[in-house]
Amino acid sequence: MAELRPYQTAALERVRAEFSQGKRSVVVVSPTGSGKTVMMAEIVRRARERGARVLLVVHRRELAKQALKHLWQHGVEHVRVLLGGRSIGPMDAPVVVATVQTITSEKWFPHRPAADLVLWDECHHCLAKSFLALRDAYPDAKHIGFTATPERDDGSPMGDVFEAMVVVESIRGLTCQGHLVPCRVSGPRGKRKKLAEDPAIAYCERGEGRRAIIFCATVAHAKSVATDLVSRGVAAEAVDGSMRTRLRDAALARFASGETQVITNCNLITEGFDVPAAKCIVLARGCGSVAMYLQAIGRALRPEPGATDALLLDLRGAVYKHGLPDDDREFSLEGKPIGEGTAALTTCPDCGAVFAFAPKCPECGFVIFDNRPSTEVKREEIQELDPATFTEEFRRTEIQRLREIAASRGYRDGWIAHKFRERFGRWPNRAEAS
Repeated sequence: MAELRPYQTAALERVRAEFSQGKRSVVVVSPTGSGKTVMMAEIVRRARERGARVLLVVHRRELAKQALKHLWQHGVEHVRVLLGGRSIGPMDAPVVVATVQTITSEKWFPHRPAADLVLWDECHHCLAKSFLALRDAYPDAKHIGFTATPERDDGSPMGDVFEAMVVVESIRGLTCQGHLVPCRVSGPRGKRKKLAEDPAIAYCERGEGRRAIIFCATVAHAKSVATDLVSRGVAAEAVDGSMRTRLRDAALARFASGETQVITNCNLITEGFDVPAAKCIVLARGCGSVAMYLQAIGRALRPEPGATDALLLDLRGAVYKHGLPDDDREFSLEGKPIGEGTAALTTCPDCGAVFAFAPKCPECGFVIFDNRPSTEVKREEIQELDPATFTEEFRRTEIQRLREIAASRGYRDGWIAHKFRERFGRWPNRAEAS
């Protein structure tokens, strides 16, 4: 049985305390690589000691396989699996691991297993209709969700599903304890609408020969980048959701073994893919949410013998919008974005209306930005970014520098704000502007 780390033990005690105070649902927030599946397996083991029946819900078959492996390691062997439309294992098993697609299907939902405790892996998906229908089918059970990023792209509050939150540890805390590796970041001088460099060139020049995962804007883009890398002598493959399962598994296995050096994808390898040897992430696309940003970077943060750090090549400057990987972040059940206390506001440059950030002005229709995925390249020097660039002191210094330029050229304050946003990916707040 895997021994829990101190922060994992403390987190489970805090979950137990929430239930002892009458809560029925708790979300556990823990970074990628912190051992969420280990904690879930230990919860299942303890629940079985009390005679409880447990349902563990995942949304991908890879996550189901991970859960099974950890359950066996914790001595939980009497398990049934609902996967790929089939039921595998004894029908009377007190522990069931199920993909949400199978258990909510017409075939299996009417015959869903009884459960006193429901565990939800990657529970930021729990507001999808299929998840909600399944949750409502277990009104008397206790629910525990696990996620590294408690945020939905549509801003729906996690508090609609969970009553309490337990934050296990931060990326910075786990890095200081040696459970994750630090991450160096290279990118342009500010947030960009187009790629600052061609992904294949950026990897060949700055990837240091590391095993890498490249996140692309589209499936076609992923295939194009892989083809370009192969033409440059790099063993690369593209994977996507339309591939036959065995072919995709084979490609990912070649990457895990080191036969393939670079794997490209579009939104496929953000969850449930653990290859600690992958120590380079290339963001060849924008990141609309901090959740996607952190999930992508998390693929490279697990420790690996001989590896001292991870490398992020951020080709559109997402770091200026979402912060450094190990920045301290605030989490909320109220639907607030991760790390932000209030909704970001923007000012329309055409009519002057102020509104919650959106691609188009609600007053005059002016297009603030085009949110279609872009694969265009507007070359700009890529350089390793100094963490000091992201401190409040640096931002205030930059505001002062911009004020001096504006004063010397007769520019208005709006020019300062727009230059600040171009550099840091957002408008200056009151503290920075004062």
